[in-house]
Amino acid sequence: MKSAVVIIDMTNDFLTGALKNERALKTIQPIKELLDKAHQQSVPVVYVSDAHYPDDHELKIWGNHSMKDTWGGQITDELAPQSEDYTFEKHTYSAFLKPD
Repeated sequence: MKSAVVIIDMTNDFLTGALKNERALKTIQPIKELLDKAHQQSVPVVYVSDAHYPDDHELKIWGNHSMKDTWGGQITDELAPQSEDYTFEKHTYSAFLKPD
């Protein structure tokens, strides 16, 4: 069985921006450690994060956050993907419904 590490929504807006979450900030260090181990053992790492367009339905509920091609929508520098990692954008809650 093959494994992978999946990192979801660790964008600037979820950590320190529009939807700032103190509990999420506390997960950065453990995730960093997990990523280091995954990379050392050649375990695939997949990042999935919000990349909203202005007309996305979710914005009516949560307001603007993690907008596509903005600082808020970028994965935090502390967990930045490496060249061998996979990155996908999503425009709704699900990482599996029409990801880019």
